[in-house]
Amino acid sequence: MQLATGALYYTYSALEEELDRNKGNPAITALYFPQELHRAEALKKDVAYFYGEDWEDTIQCSEAAQAYVDRIHHLGRHKPELLVAHAYTRYMGDLSGGQVLKKVAQRALHLPSTGEGIQFYLFDNVTNAQQFKQLYRARLNTLELSDEAKKSIVEEANKAFQFNMNVSVQHQLECDFYITAAEIKCIQLKWWRQGQCSRKQGVRPASSVLVIKRKADRHIRKN
Repeated sequence: MQLATGALYYTYSALEEELDRNKGNPAITALYFPQELHRAEALKKDVAYFYGEDWEDTIQCSEAAQAYVDRIHHLGRHKPELLVAHAYTRYMGDLSGGQVLKKVAQRALHLPSTGEGIQFYLFDNVTNAQQFKQLYRARLNTLELSDEAKKSIVEEANKAFQFNMNVSVQHQLECDFYITAAEIKCIQLKWWRQGQCSRKQGVRPASSVLVIKRKADRHIRKN
């Protein structure tokens, strides 16, 4: 989990740097919630807990995580509207299945009940996660995007999940604690693109996380 936390720190630092840089882009502005959603500062606390205060001299960005970071920076410079796919996939997953997985990680790793090591999961400025997700989805639904742009966002969401899987496989850890909820968001985005459901419908996180976790475990064992 420590390696996964480090990889997430690099990933979210890149994502939030590009969201900050492109916050004036119409596709980003409506979904820009730095106080409520940004995770880099919380991940700094988690990394410091696992590695100590000199963590910056200890951890390194893995090859798989660097590929993810490079993709995010490329989009920020050339196709910022596609950052929506990464933001939705990650943040809505964090607020959904991530909250269930927080308890799993805390139990499995015998972490203290005071929150050390799981700051990533704590959204102090979101008082009601369900209402906030509804707001975020409503904002996404009102974006003025062409059919081609919607298709590109869905394709990018699938790439986001693959980047996360690559990081998990490289580290050979069960860091799918962090990524399974993201795949749920990819499924919902695909259904949204196909007109099969609204943002309020789709996969039930509690049951789907277990199915996706088993699939991720099989993928890791095969590779």
